[in-house]
Amino acid sequence: MEPSTAIINEEPEHTMDNFQSVFDMFDKNENGAVCAAEFPSLVQATGVEATKSDIGTVMKKYDKDDDGIIDFSEFVDMMQEFETSKGDTTQENLRKAFR
Repeated sequence: MEPSTAIINEEPEHTMDNFQSVFDMFDKNENGAVCAAEFPSLVQATGVEATKSDIGTVMKKYDKDDDGIIDFSEFVDMMQEFETSKGDTTQENLRKAFR
């Protein structure tokens, strides 16, 4: 599945599995984290045109422990912030984060 076509399932019991599947698509080197080099592909998958500065700003926002990577827990926090009241995360919600 292409990252740009990944939409988080609205069924709560599958949400964490779906988050993990999406996270794994962006964790190119399979080290359990999305690093600064991998993060732009996550942004690009949303279909949003973002500058390097925009990408850096978003990365800093979600890199809670300021270690320069987005770990799974931080990724889940990021994805949950984009959830709608119905509990599903759509590409449009992801795009809003980068505006």
